[in-house]
Amino acid sequence: MADKPLMPKATAVWLVDNTSLTFEQIADFCGLHPLEVKGIADEDVAKGIKGQDPVSSASSRASRSRRRRRTPSCASKWRRRNIKCLR
Repeated sequence: MADKPLMPKATAVWLVDNTSLTFEQIADFCGLHPLEVKGIADEDVAKGIKGQDPVSSASSRASRSRRRRRTPSCASKWRRRNIKCLR
């Protein structure tokens, strides 16, 4: 996946709690350092963060992307924001 999750720590919390992935795999997916993921597993980091399922959050991003393509006004706003960020 080329995109990193919108909320990487929340995604890492969910992955630590619900999968058997290694810290390195979770860190690579979320764009975090493996030691930060280990801290999440040890509950030293991200204590108050609620886990977020990466599959459900990816589907919401896909629906927003489809809406942008179908709605010209929404797509043009999105393009204008990107142009402003690039300047």
